[in-house]
Amino acid sequence: MVAEVKERVDKGVEWLEGEIGERGGGDYIVVAGLRREEVIQEFRERLERLYEIDTTGSVLEDRVRGVRIYFASEEGESMGAMAVKGVVVIGEIGETSLLRGLQRRLSLHRGRLLVVKG
Repeated sequence: MVAEVKERVDKGVEWLEGEIGERGGGDYIVVAGLRREEVIQEFRERLERLYEIDTTGSVLEDRVRGVRIYFASEEGESMGAMAVKGVVVIGEIGETSLLRGLQRRLSLHRGRLLVVKG
């Protein structure tokens, strides 16, 4: 893994852990704007070790804590009607419909956003 991607993922995982610890169960989203597969793989490896999370498709879930972590890309997968508590964006994604939708969800549910750029 390229060092800069690993550093970005490290910051994102640290922040996400803090959000989950502070805000509790709910929906959290990781958006990869660059090197999507590498970013998702690194997040999964780190979070599975930390939380014993079951992996199903593009969602990591910890049923005991009620935490669901979804992975999205800037291409704009639908987020449905989730009550989003936190979003981590790794890399540049621009002003996309996905970002606008996430910002609306965050404002409705008083969630927070972390953007990790280079």
